[in-house]
Amino acid sequence: MLNYSKEEKLLIDIYRAVYWEIGVNIDELIESGETKKEGWFLNYCLSALRQKEILEDMLKGQKLTKLKRQVIRNSYYLGCSPKSC
Repeated sequence: MLNYSKEEKLLIDIYRAVYWEIGVNIDELIESGETKKEGWFLNYCLSALRQKEILEDMLKGQKLTKLKRQVIRNSYYLGCSPKSC
C-alpha cells in the first residue's frame, strides 16, 4: 500500500469531488485503467468557476500553510483536472 501525505490525500479527495460533480467515479476510472491513457481527463468538462468553488471548499478548514495551499491548487490544475467549459 502506498503512503500518501496529508496533502496528497487531500488532492485525491478534491479530484474525487470534482469528478463526482460531473457524474464520474474516478476510483472506477483508475480501476478500469482509463486513467493510464494519455489525456483521458480531456474527455470531461466542468466550468472553471465550479472547479474553483469545489477546490476552495475542500481547502477550507484544512490546517495548511499558504504555500501548501498554493501547491495543492497548482497541482490540481497541472494534474488531471477536467477541461473547463
